[in-house]
Amino acid sequence: DRGRVVRAVQYKIQPQNYSSEKFEVFCGYQQLMPCIVQSAEHRRSLVRGMGMTDASAAGWFEMVPVDLRDQFRKNIYLAIQNHCGRSTVSKGTFVTNYEVVKESYSDVLYDMRPLLQDSVVCSDQDDVGLMEVFDEARFVDVDKPHALTLDLSLTGDHASLCCIRYDGMVDGVHHHSEVFNLDIIPPSFPGMLKISKVKDLILWLGERLNVGAFSSDAFQSEGLRQDVCEVLGLPNIRLSLDSSDIPALMWLSMLVDRRLSLQYLERQDREIREAVHDVAKHRVVKRDGSSDDQFQAMCGACFLSETVLTRGGDIGSLVDARMNLVGSGNIRRMMSMCGYDGNMAWEATQVLRRGGDGIKAGMMYDRGDVPRTSGGVRLGVLGGIRGQMELRRAKVRSQGDGFRGSDVQEALRRGRRRGGVWDVLEGIDGGE
Repeated sequence: DRGRVVRAVQYKIQPQNYSSEKFEVFCGYQQLMPCIVQSAEHRRSLVRGMGMTDASAAGWFEMVPVDLRDQFRKNIYLAIQNHCGRSTVSKGTFVTNYEVVKESYSDVLYDMRPLLQDSVVCSDQDDVGLMEVFDEARFVDVDKPHALTLDLSLTGDHASLCCIRYDGMVDGVHHHSEVFNLDIIPPSFPGMLKISKVKDLILWLGERLNVGAFSSDAFQSEGLRQDVCEVLGLPNIRLSLDSSDIPALMWLSMLVDRRLSLQYLERQDREIREAVHDVAKHRVVKRDGSSDDQFQAMCGACFLSETVLTRGGDIGSLVDARMNLVGSGNIRRMMSMCGYDGNMAWEATQVLRRGGDGIKAGMMYDRGDVPRTSGGVRLGVLGGIRGQMELRRAKVRSQGDGFRGSDVQEALRRGRRRGGVWDVLEGIDGGE
């Protein structure tokens, strides 16, 4: 018997459904990263870098319909996989088209920033408040909704507090602006970062700005987040930015669609350029020797601004905002906590990883209308990019042993489309 392996793509099978106008994509070779070919000279430089002739290098280039250009500008690795049918390196530079970042920088926005300095030491060895680095008179559009995200570290790494303002509909799209991204520096030993100063600053900002959403990472700041949300009357939102690339992909999509204006901040810009996309694990991580606190805080604030503030603070789709972006390990742990056996938890994880059109990352949150298991833990809702399927109203027996893996698949198959954040996430070009 003989067999043939065919690597077919949609725009080659049905070219009549796509524009006849094409652009050229370099798919990557050894240490050379994939990129959109900008000119004939650019192509020649890539061929020289490969050490090949034009003829021998032809297979590393792909002509793609212009209809798909935005997908390649947003995330070239996923686009090459999804639209060109080629494998790519598991890790690579996250922002492969730095021009979209440069185009988002606004000199006017930078000149209007309320910070007197871009970084501040937050020490438990003195009583200097962090609000002293702000010029209160420079706050503008204070009645517009603002989103705050805190990336906190007590020692060693820097911390960051980023604020994004939702400006409303501008030229037919939801537009957002970066108000500030404060670099918070831990003191030298034996000092430590004083958490109460950070909390006082956020509460101080809440009195002067219309803060519609606040989030932080999980490791250092659970208590701070609870206190702030209680005082400001905000939902307690946790974003685990280390375990999912969803916020970073949404941030990049906002840049490509010209829905976001940023300030040029040296540390933030360096972290943007040095961010690495781990395609296999669906995470955006820092390069060895680099940092990522300002970049992650900005992505988190943009995610909140787009998913919460654009809906006037309506977070019904987040179900009391107990939202966690998590990986498969946490999904399995949650299923085990709910009293289900390991096989069922593993099968549910695999359904999430492979289900629908290609679920990229799981989400869990506490849902009040789902019955509790015998262990007293509610069964969360599972979903992700394009999957958007819900494990709904699982009827759990008193012993918690009557729910099988096949029931999970059936529940997921019947799962209805959710609105709100799911519709936003659907707009991101995901894939396996």
